[in-house]
Amino acid sequence: MTRVLCFSYERLFYPNGILSGPGYRLWEIASALQRKGHKITIAELDHKKDYKKDNIEFISWDTERLHNIDKEFDVAFIPLSAYVHFYFNKIKKIPTIVDLSTPISVESMIHTIGDETDFFLYDGLLPTAIALSQGDFFICSNNNQKYFYLGMFTFLGLRKFDSSIIQLAPLAPDKSKLKTKKGNILTKVIGKNKSVLLFMGGLYNWYDYQTPILAMRDIIKKHENVALIFIGGFNPNIPELTKANYENAISLAKKNKLYNRYVYFMDWLPPEDKLKAYTESDIAVVTSNETIESALSYRMRIVDFLQGFVPVICTRNDELSNLVEKKRLGLTIQVRNKKQLAERVIYLLNNRELLREYKDNIKKFIISEFNIEKTIKPINEFCSKPKFINRRLKLNYLDIIQNLKQRIKDLEYMKDDKISINQNLIKEINHLELRFHEVNEEKNHFIQQTKNEIESKNKIIEEQAKIIKKQKQIIGEYKSSIVYPLYHMTHKIGETKSGKFLQKLLK
Repeated sequence: MTRVLCFSYERLFYPNGILSGPGYRLWEIASALQRKGHKITIAELDHKKDYKKDNIEFISWDTERLHNIDKEFDVAFIPLSAYVHFYFNKIKKIPTIVDLSTPISVESMIHTIGDETDFFLYDGLLPTAIALSQGDFFICSNNNQKYFYLGMFTFLGLRKFDSSIIQLAPLAPDKSKLKTKKGNILTKVIGKNKSVLLFMGGLYNWYDYQTPILAMRDIIKKHENVALIFIGGFNPNIPELTKANYENAISLAKKNKLYNRYVYFMDWLPPEDKLKAYTESDIAVVTSNETIESALSYRMRIVDFLQGFVPVICTRNDELSNLVEKKRLGLTIQVRNKKQLAERVIYLLNNRELLREYKDNIKKFIISEFNIEKTIKPINEFCSKPKFINRRLKLNYLDIIQNLKQRIKDLEYMKDDKISINQNLIKEINHLELRFHEVNEEKNHFIQQTKNEIESKNKIIEEQAKIIKKQKQIIGEYKSSIVYPLYHMTHKIGETKSGKFLQKLLK
């Protein structure tokens, strides 16, 4: 016997004993593992008090309660969700199976909550990357999902790995006899003697609630006693994902005068009431939009309908719709084709034998091939021999991001240093340019001053030259008028001593 601890990010059977789609999958897997002989405990993230249900114990998902997790349990089973980091960061000490059946990275692309980028990153991409890098064994529901996650492994840097690390373990009905409550669930709301079309589950963005409502306008022209019932369209646990669509669906029914006459809305039902509702239904309707989510989806509500042996009319855009066609479990329609849906419903309501044939096909298919006792096999095998997988991703994105952040910081420091140096250089250049202009102005002033002094000196020289010239002229005239006659007179006596002396004086 292996002690298996299953983790749930929501309170199961809350409120009023109801289960969401992921909660239903977790509970069915836990119950199937218990039937295989394992001891099952479920740890709830939003836990209020410990209790037991069908010999499965419910405890709190927290580090204080699970500080001895490796002594009390042998293996953990955790669905992929936005909360996986709570487990891997604080609790993981035992081999871990990660259920990848809900592709949250794609779902977060379809929904827009608050900041679209944050929701996609923190509720989609990062939890998926953490789960893939930390888990030991993985399960998913179809081949599209398997290839999708194998591609993710490659992107995350795991160069060599065995593809058996991911196994297919789709949710399938329990092949045991269907147990239902006594009394009626739907007739209390819609009245008796009506054919019932059932649309079960939350109205998320990838589901098409408009086509069934609009198709009812044509259906009631041929079959007046027909009711389309939406059950659990509003998910009280995550109202931000379903409230707007739920209110829009009611508005559309009212606008077409179908509300509470041909189109009805009911709250969530606990599992026992839900199975009883299936016995009162003629046809299950599952219509969805053409999105990436559809290609990767595994519609658990279709599985649930098959559990209740209800023939299905569904949109032809996923693997389960191919199964419905191939195994003749119902009919398919094209995306958003209200005319085709109306024709299919009218056709089946007019052919009750075909409806009974589809019911018989569902029962045979569940007993022989499609039951949880078979699809649970990969999980059961790992739980029987749990082990840590000695493989880790080659690329550690957390380290890479930290290194990139550090490089960015270093570059910012370098940039700041460069900016500081450049600013100092700019200041120095400005100072030198200013000094250059000052020196240049001083030089020009000195040159001009020197030129002015030269011009002033030249003027003085010119004035002196004029004076000298004038003096020479006066002296010359004086010499001519006075000195020269005397000099001439003494010439003849110049040979005497007294004559020479006199001539010297005259000179």
